[in-house]
Amino acid sequence: MNPRIGAYNRISLDVQGEALGVARQQQDNAEQASRRSWQIVESYTDNNLSAYKRAVVRPAFEKLLADLESGYLDGFVAYDIDRLWRQPSDLERVIRIYEDKPSLVFATVQGDIDLSTSQGRTMARIMVALANKSSADSSRRVSRKIKQQAESGEPHWSRRPYGYTLDKTLDPIEAPVVRQMGEWFVQGFSYREIAWRLNEQGIRTRAGSLWDVGTIRQFMKAERFAAIRLHEGKMYDGNWPAIFTKEEWAEIQLVIDLRKLEYNGRPQSKKYMLTGILKCSCGGYLRGMTKRDAPGRPMRRTYQCPTSSETERRMDTCGGMCVDAGSLEHFIRESVLSRIETPELSDVVGTSSVDRERIAELRQESVEIKNRRDVLLDDYTDGTLNKDELKRTQERLSARKALIDTELDKLQRAQFNVSLNEGETAREAWMDRPDGWRRALVDLLINEITISKSSRKPFYDVDGKRTRFDKDRVQIEWKTDIDK
Repeated sequence: MNPRIGAYNRISLDVQGEALGVARQQQDNAEQASRRSWQIVESYTDNNLSAYKRAVVRPAFEKLLADLESGYLDGFVAYDIDRLWRQPSDLERVIRIYEDKPSLVFATVQGDIDLSTSQGRTMARIMVALANKSSADSSRRVSRKIKQQAESGEPHWSRRPYGYTLDKTLDPIEAPVVRQMGEWFVQGFSYREIAWRLNEQGIRTRAGSLWDVGTIRQFMKAERFAAIRLHEGKMYDGNWPAIFTKEEWAEIQLVIDLRKLEYNGRPQSKKYMLTGILKCSCGGYLRGMTKRDAPGRPMRRTYQCPTSSETERRMDTCGGMCVDAGSLEHFIRESVLSRIETPELSDVVGTSSVDRERIAELRQESVEIKNRRDVLLDDYTDGTLNKDELKRTQERLSARKALIDTELDKLQRAQFNVSLNEGETAREAWMDRPDGWRRALVDLLINEITISKSSRKPFYDVDGKRTRFDKDRVQIEWKTDIDK
């Protein structure tokens, strides 16, 4: 009876993605099996997978071993030893199977090795050791080449990235889109809002797809847009044109970090802008809730004290206060914008040129401290600095770095939360920016808003729409030190 065998095929890098190398191996394996009168009952293919990297799991190879152990196969054929093994540990797994089952057959197109004999196993071990060394040498050469490319500023692009042409110049259509993303993001727009805006404008990704949250997030983190080449944790100046300056890209990264700190583990409320700062005259906080005034009437947004059942449990709220959300938010908007227009607060929104200069100074000093730390370690290694001197200097630098980080955080939070574009008014920004920016502006100016009960229901104009709202029931506690 002819042996029932498997045919193993593998190629570690399939650049074109067409599996042509695997197809050629399959043909050669079939011819080898036919010459030996072996019957191939199953083909095992690992395309575009390395046999050298320990972390790579080859599903087809694992299934081949399982089928050999179970008795489903009487052996197998492969194109060459290095298609099967480049790690001695993988070879030893197969050798154990052949030691337990000496009747199993094995052949390669490039030559025979009998794994059932001691001599054959020794030869296989030598060949795999040589293949392993060859892979290690190639890996070192590739790693060195990649490092040299990084140091010289060469990009590491496998294909044309969005925003650039094939010759590493800025794409006249796509590059402005990337820049607009960054501007929106710093202004306070979320990843989702940016994706929605691009899709609404008919702008598509390089592949012609719709934008999504994940893609926008990747773009905001991508250092290539600042002409930065990242390699093994180190940043090198790229030799291609930047879409963002390094300072602008650093600002975007800071916004990402600040948002993580601000919203980590907490849901973001966009439907009710004033929650957390809006209080009832009874002392409790008002919550954003929808309400239907009568059967058949549409639902409307309101701010309300907790329900009476919750009041009975907590005994700290009135359980009956309610105010229309749209009217109140309009009143707060107009109050805030009027407040900003006063001479004392006209320069509050946005970061002054002095602040921007100070931010640049602090960032530069932070870089210098990092470089100084590297020099200290070199001096200690060379013996020009003893352990105590190293410790004292590091402590002094760390203390200064902490002060810099604190001041930077304060300046940059203000800059990114409520900054304006050049020539833009606060009212224009309020109308165009997302809820997060509006709330940041409210937090900048207001300590607390208290709502009192009122039996009056005067008419109130909300951008041309008449509603019932008593603005006299609203008491705003303004911050008094905002201009200092």
